[in-house]
Amino acid sequence: MTWQIARPLRSFPSVPTLLFYWHINENVLAKAHTFIPKGRAEIKSTESREVTKDSNACSAFMAAWYSLVESKTEDILQEQLELLRTKHQAVAEY
Repeated sequence: MTWQIARPLRSFPSVPTLLFYWHINENVLAKAHTFIPKGRAEIKSTESREVTKDSNACSAFMAAWYSLVESKTEDILQEQLELLRTKHQAVAEY
C-alpha cells in the first residue's frame, strides 16, 4: 500500500468498513434488480425524457436488507432473515 493511501486510512479507520458495506449493498441491489424490475418515472424538464428509478418493491426489499444487516443480535438477525424470506421470496431464494 502506498503512503498516499495509507495515511487517510489511519486518519479515518472506519473508511474501509464503510466501503465494504457500500460495495456489498451495491451488489445486492444489482442482483435484486434482476428479480424486481425498475419502475419508470417521467421527469418534467425543458425536454421530456423517461428515466428509471427503483420501484417500490425494490426499495422495500432494500429496506428489509438494511434491517437484516444492521441486526444487533443473532436472534434479531434470524427474525429479520425470516421477514425478508417471507416478504421477498423471489430475491431471498437466490
